[in-house]
Amino acid sequence: MHPRHYQMNTGGMFSRPPQGVLAIMIATAVASVVAMASAGAFGTGGLTRLLMFSPSAVLDEWRIWTPFTYLFVTLSPIQLLFWEGFGLWMFASTLERQWGTRRFLFFFFATGTGAALLTTLLGAFAAPLRVAPPFAFDGTYVAFEAAILGWVLMNWQATAMFFFLPMRAPWLLVIALVFPFLGIVAGNWIPYVPVLSGMGIGYLLLKRNLSVRGLWLRFRAWSIRRHLDRTRSKSHLHVVPRDDDSEEGEQQRPPKYLN
Repeated sequence: MHPRHYQMNTGGMFSRPPQGVLAIMIATAVASVVAMASAGAFGTGGLTRLLMFSPSAVLDEWRIWTPFTYLFVTLSPIQLLFWEGFGLWMFASTLERQWGTRRFLFFFFATGTGAALLTTLLGAFAAPLRVAPPFAFDGTYVAFEAAILGWVLMNWQATAMFFFLPMRAPWLLVIALVFPFLGIVAGNWIPYVPVLSGMGIGYLLLKRNLSVRGLWLRFRAWSIRRHLDRTRSKSHLHVVPRDDDSEEGEQQRPPKYLN
């Protein structure tokens, strides 16, 4: 991880985003508008529930696709605009340009989907988390916090424009953590479980400098070690000394191997 020493140019915010971010922006806009219409006065909300995540949706209703689809759905128009413009266009675009599309998408889904899976696991043991409704979890907010964390850790010495105010990267991370902290203090901790889980996963990924290729190489090395261990344990060659061998003869002749 190499810190960047520069001031973010807000004019670059209005340049064309890279292909990974652009695809996420389009998918989020379409899915969110459809979900808003489904949950609105003229809809039944059925489609919205099919897209949004909750531990009960995965554990009880077997909607195993929701840890993936909830990343593209928000029911708040303000959150949609904030995520599209501030989170994706400004910060996620920078990450994709620094990392490349493949590593950025790996980080996006590893933090967002991984946070949902971890929340599901915790929900299996915590009843309040398990029975929380799908509308309690906003996937775009989970992805937003993870993107802010990733940008800050990659650009620790940089300065960003936060609502047209220059702000150093560490302070931006402090602000990102203030809202979950205040929500937990107020007693509304359930929506922030996937948020903090995603940030924790993102921190581990960047701290250990993991990537798709790195994880694959680690898995291959582990598989080879396991194969070698099994081969040694099942070896059928044994040293069998001859009955008439003396100590002097054993030193002069090599041992005889029997299959």
